[in-house]
Amino acid sequence: MPANQSLIDKGMNTTLIEKTNVRWSSQIAFIFATAGAAVGLGNIWRFPYLTGQNGGGAFILIYLACVIFLGVPLMMAEIILGRHGRQNPENTMLSCAREIRAAKAWKWVGTVTVASAFLILSYYLVIIAWVFHYFLFSLTGNLNNITSAAAQSEFDGLMNDFNYQLLLDSVLTLGTAGVIALGIHRGVEKVAYILFPSLIVLLGILFIYALNSGGFTQGMDFLFSFDLHKVTGQSVLNALGQAFFSLGISSAVLMMYGAYFRSNLSIAKTSLAISAIDTGIALFSGLVVFPIVFSQMLSPNAGPSLIFITLPVAFGQMTGGSFFATLFFLMLLFAAFTSGVGYLEPAVMWFKERFNISSRPIAALTMGLIVWFFSVLNISSFNILKHATIFGANVFDTLDFITAKITLPLGGLLIALFCGWVMPSRTLRKDLKLIPRWVFMTWLWSLRVIAPIAITIILVGAWI
Repeated sequence: MPANQSLIDKGMNTTLIEKTNVRWSSQIAFIFATAGAAVGLGNIWRFPYLTGQNGGGAFILIYLACVIFLGVPLMMAEIILGRHGRQNPENTMLSCAREIRAAKAWKWVGTVTVASAFLILSYYLVIIAWVFHYFLFSLTGNLNNITSAAAQSEFDGLMNDFNYQLLLDSVLTLGTAGVIALGIHRGVEKVAYILFPSLIVLLGILFIYALNSGGFTQGMDFLFSFDLHKVTGQSVLNALGQAFFSLGISSAVLMMYGAYFRSNLSIAKTSLAISAIDTGIALFSGLVVFPIVFSQMLSPNAGPSLIFITLPVAFGQMTGGSFFATLFFLMLLFAAFTSGVGYLEPAVMWFKERFNISSRPIAALTMGLIVWFFSVLNISSFNILKHATIFGANVFDTLDFITAKITLPLGGLLIALFCGWVMPSRTLRKDLKLIPRWVFMTWLWSLRVIAPIAITIILVGAWI
């Protein structure tokens, strides 16, 4: 049998022998790009709210334990697989399975993660369009002295305006596809180098503003008071789910970005750095959002109402509110856009490798057009197709349910099982050669035992 027979078996995509030669220019580039993809709207409103409602400091400790024993091990597993396969997630899983003579069906794990990222992007673009609108709305001074009724009316009007949302969505989709079309170095890296540090700077400015808002002490109490009486089984479930989703587990981004990760860099240290950045930004976002909300004696409700109704009212009543609201929504826009870029890259590379397309721009614009079509369906679910439902929910909520409750947890579970039980430990040890043996064994134990149990709890709890 020829030495390369395993790579040319009948029915195998020939692109599997064409591993990417692209590498991140530095470890910082990878951290900025991956952290930028992980940090999104959920970090800025959902995590702080969950913290305040579930025991403050007690919840943070539970969350950190979930990040360390669930999030970081799964993040490391995805980056290992990505670096090992150096292709899109579907081909990476197939290549790894063939290498160890496992079932070819494992490739569908990669397919599911790519599909998850694509579907998430289709409705995430709609939310980014809302953020874009509120950035423009703040920039033009329309938030001055806005009332709760006016803020609600503004949001309702945005939801009902199909053409305006379509315009914003089209601009953002074209921008996202354009970044991917430019490639990793000229596109993804440059955007990460500009937008991610800018996000940190804006967060720092807004933190100083919140510090002097008059509600900082109340915001601190809401976030950090150590209240064990508020910790319940649901609190643990919330912490598990937030750790899983906040880090972008099984959304194909980590595996795809891992394909460009240099072989001489530490996956463990990089994963810890990204997790720390992700958690830190979430906490600092809470120290921006809630002092401003409490300073105007408003309710810290979770969900879109906090960002698009409550905060505009709070900013509108404060000195310099329009200016700082503009900075806030610009920060949100940066966070959401870098996430959008991360979600599109795996789909573009899947399309490029699956159909053997040599031109990255053609692949990026093609997948951009397809995701734009799906995003239009999501926009229409709030207006012209708002009465059309799938199993009782509109398109937007249906896709959110499919990804959050089914494909993402399922993909994470299968990745943990494949990396923990199917991949030979000697292969994994070689890929993680820069860490001590006891760290490796702890990581492997987390993948084999803790991650499957935790993800099963997430799946069951979400459905219940």
